[in-house]
Amino acid sequence: MNIQLEAIENLYQIIMHRTGDAVLCLDTGDGHVLHANKWAEKLTGLSAGDCVVSPEPSVNLALPGWLRDAVSEARNRKVVRTCAIWESPEFGSGKNRLLEIFITRMNSGESRLAILVRTLNSDRMVEKKLWRRNHELHLLNHASRMVSRSLNPREVASIALELSLDLFDARCGIGYLADPEKSALVPVAAHGVSETLDLRELGFGGGQPPVTAFNAGDTVFCTGRLPDGQLINEEGLSTVTIPLQTNNAVLGVLELAGDSDESPGMDYNADLFTSFGFQVGIALENALLHKKVEDASRLDGLTGIHTRRYVETLLEDCLKRGKRYGEKFATLMIDIDRFKPINDFHGHEIGDQVLKQVVEVFRQEVRDTDYLGRWGGEEFLIILTQVGWQEALNIAERIRLRVAALSFMKISGSELPITVCVGVACYPDHSDSADSLVRCADDAMRYAKRKGRNRTHLFREDAVGVTEEDIRQEIDWGAGMETIRALAAALDAKDSYTASHSESVKMLSVKIAVQMQLDTQQSEVLEWAGLLHDIGKVAIPDSILNKPGSLEPDEWAIIREHPRMGVLILKEAPQLSSIIPVVLHHHENFDGSGYPMKIAGEDIPLLARILRVADAFMAMTSNRPYRKSLSTQEAWFEIESASGRLFDPLIVSALAGIVAS
Repeated sequence: MNIQLEAIENLYQIIMHRTGDAVLCLDTGDGHVLHANKWAEKLTGLSAGDCVVSPEPSVNLALPGWLRDAVSEARNRKVVRTCAIWESPEFGSGKNRLLEIFITRMNSGESRLAILVRTLNSDRMVEKKLWRRNHELHLLNHASRMVSRSLNPREVASIALELSLDLFDARCGIGYLADPEKSALVPVAAHGVSETLDLRELGFGGGQPPVTAFNAGDTVFCTGRLPDGQLINEEGLSTVTIPLQTNNAVLGVLELAGDSDESPGMDYNADLFTSFGFQVGIALENALLHKKVEDASRLDGLTGIHTRRYVETLLEDCLKRGKRYGEKFATLMIDIDRFKPINDFHGHEIGDQVLKQVVEVFRQEVRDTDYLGRWGGEEFLIILTQVGWQEALNIAERIRLRVAALSFMKISGSELPITVCVGVACYPDHSDSADSLVRCADDAMRYAKRKGRNRTHLFREDAVGVTEEDIRQEIDWGAGMETIRALAAALDAKDSYTASHSESVKMLSVKIAVQMQLDTQQSEVLEWAGLLHDIGKVAIPDSILNKPGSLEPDEWAIIREHPRMGVLILKEAPQLSSIIPVVLHHHENFDGSGYPMKIAGEDIPLLARILRVADAFMAMTSNRPYRKSLSTQEAWFEIESASGRLFDPLIVSALAGIVAS
């Protein structure tokens, strides 16, 4: 043991007395100099054993001013490890020189400091600056390599945070990424912070240091506790916030907190923060671009759910797990009923809104462990993980009912009823291959359509719905509808009143159907009939259609022909054959005094009787060139007084409930 102590003593003597630097050991507790070599004695005038306690109350230690400032700064740090350059006079010589001071805490006591002072001439200063610059470049190069290893934006931010904590000697920190959709900085990484700390999003309009750094694109230093106690400043720590940016945009920020009143990294040139932020910013930009490309390949641009190609990959993964671990799962093939007519007649903008709203219902009904994808134009595939056929059928039926209850409002304010058919097929009950499983779900969905639409069906081999007739109807819908749309547009150009009136009649007709508890199919027929009931007016001359005064008898005769003309036009679209009787008889009166067939009572189709009431009521409450509109109550009085003569009393009663509400 004595030999070891002697060796340590010899080593200490070599360090103390043979170095060319001043070495001083100081106990700041009792103010005594523990050790001082000859260079320390020459530079400071202090020797071992000297007491440097100041008699002045305002001065703690009676040291040379430059040394006292350095010691005071070091003592304020919780972890004493500092390097600073001071310009100070040499003791007793009156000359100024540059001094580099290293101070660290000794293991033998909290109050004991080891101080090394090195004089710098101009050559040493240049050498020191070059070394420091090379060191900084090495750090930046290392940081660039590390953050470029990942193409995940959150991982890049997390790696950058860990690097910055080490690089700038910080104790804790938080990494944020900018989210333009939320107009906020979102915390994505944290190190060294309390688990109870609320890592909340920061709006772009706030005044917190991360937001200030983000908006300004500059490093922000904050000393001491902030007024609002924001995030890592809860403990009163000083912070530095570094923007992560490229030449085009700020993509995020890093907020770092140190162990003292001084912000982390203050020993470094301020340009290092900027360079570090740009290095990370470039890596973040690459990661975000990669994510955007990846999202485009696996997410549908309109609905934001998975693409067909990506769902096929997910389905294969489910099959592998099912075969390996025996996990059950189900596929739901969902198709929006009569979606092509919605697109053809109402336009693709309305069709897109319907798709988005229906997908939102799907999202609300599926679990986080399930997968949702767009299979085709209006077809969707849902993969329900770890469920059997009974639970899958329950979920499918719940989705169907939720969509049927959906109140889709068009721009005009009228309601557009939306329904879906759902086909269900399960692994391993119905198939053990991806293609076959999808085909089973698709067959079940098409069978549901053949049974009347707005249905859910579990696959059975004896009940499939793919027929040549289905395919023909899907393909042949367009030709006739294009003709109808062209004629409707022509009628709108001839008489803008007719277009808005037809929309109102359609909406009221559907409401009456709901009041009378008619089924969805009848409501759908009424919707099309309401929109197209006056389509025959396209053949009526403008001079008659827009005449401001009363019509002559021969002109009335022409007007009364518009139901027949409408039928001739609608025959161009066989898919609309179901609305022809409604359009033909929508001017028949309940007592037989109407036109064109003069039929009465229940000989008039029910839907035509509904349309007759809705058409009359909306005509009374609309302004025309030859008369002013009636109020709702005045129009209701006219309808009620003609009940049993012009109008079916049953339908008048249904209208009463609507008017009252």
